[in-house]
Amino acid sequence: MSKLIEYITNNGYMLLARSLTGECTIDFTKVLMGDGNVSSADLKKATSLSHVCVEVPVDTTKIENDNTVVIAATYSNEELETGFYYKEKGVWATDGTNEI
Repeated sequence: MSKLIEYITNNGYMLLARSLTGECTIDFTKVLMGDGNVSSADLKKATSLSHVCVEVPVDTTKIENDNTVVIAATYSNEELETGFYYKEKGVWATDGTNEI
């Protein structure tokens, strides 16, 4: 299992703020995995991965405690033609209109 540093992007924080004010709800939609090289300085501004290798839909979401949401997505490399070293991921969500 890979351990990656978790970041919420600026757009993710805006979505969270809009959700907290009741302007929208958050529906997690997909997880992307990639092998691109990204500087940590760029992560807050990111709107995509640098090199997407796999896209999987979100299976379930669960509130674990006061500050943790667990998002589960099932990945299988069964149909993958070329292997890759998993170095980046992105979790996408929708506000009902836009995917962020």
